[in-house]
Amino acid sequence: MDFFKSVFSDDPLPFDDLHPDAQNDGVMAPGRGASKSESVNQNYRRDLEELGSGLKKETAVIREVASRAIKDFPGSLKVGASVAQDK
Repeated sequence: MDFFKSVFSDDPLPFDDLHPDAQNDGVMAPGRGASKSESVNQNYRRDLEELGSGLKKETAVIREVASRAIKDFPGSLKVGASVAQDK
């Protein structure tokens, strides 16, 4: 289950087992709703873990790029100053 598709989908989540069943005179089938709910929770948990690992990777890339930019910054100031003096 894709977390974002399930959150932004127009289709309702599959909680049909939690609604009273008309064939059982309005009595919910025992245990079915809890197992379905646990399955949905496991899917959300897995999707959130995948999202977290992706964010960690992106954060590492941003830190690396920012680190390089900071290291190069003094050199770019010197180049900019020398170009300004030449004009």
